Amino acid sequence: MNNLVSENPSDQYKECLKHQILESGLASHMEKLMVDTPDKTAVTGVVAVGHEAFTLNHDVEGPLNLVLSSWSMGCYQMVFRYPTYMTYVERVLSKFWVHDKASSAGRHRTR
Repeated sequence: MNNLVSENPSDQYKECLKHQILESGLASHMEKLMVDTPDKTAVTGVVAVGHEAFTLNHDVEGPLNLVLSSWSMGCYQMVFRYPTYMTYVERVLSKFWVHDKASSAGRHRTR
């Protein structure tokens, strides 16, 4: 997979955006961000599938890293992971709907 943001050779930010496959899924990653106290633990033993594990990381260099901490970058990651996951869910539901509609049309013809 090409790791470049743009094809422009003079783009200074083309090496800042990187893809990553996380071990945890979207729900457990959100839970880890929301846990405040150390006595709460995140769900373990859940294996993440490709669409749940894919994320994009952006390397932030100074002085911008003073404003965008790793916690805030994690929150931004969730903002972009959630629509990606919802797009996947929409695709699966659409395929199911088309399959169900085709099979129900076949049932009506045989009667």
